This record gives sequence, C-alpha cells and structure tokens, in this order.
Amino acid sequence: ALPISTISGAYNDSMGRTEVIMGNTEYAARGKLDRAQKGEKDQTLMYVIIAAVVIIIVALIVAGS
Repeated sequence: ALPISTISGAYNDSMGRTEVIMGNTEYAARGKLDRAQKGEKDQTLMYVIIAAVVIIIVALIVAGS
C-alpha cells in the first residue's frame, strides 16, 4: 500500500504565479490550496480583535444610557 501524502507549494517568478498540489489524499484530489499554502496572510486574528473592540464600545454606550 502507498503511504498517504500531499505536497503543495506556490511559486512567483517573472512569468507569473504557479501553484502545485500533488498527492493521493482527498485534499490533493480537490486541487485547491488554502490561504497559508498560497502565501496569503491569515487575517482572522485582526477580525476577532475588531469585533471585540466594537462589542466593548457598544456595551459602554448601552451601559452609559
């Protein structure tokens, strides 16, 4: 039996961007790279902080009324 594995990568050069995903897993069969594999930044923490600040501001406004 073959081992289960997936290899992925994204490369930028003067010709453009190349994304590669190879393997024998369901993830590789989909052929889609996630944000981290594409080299994009994960903005989740920033969104959580903004939401928390908005909730605190709304709570202060409601408590002050």
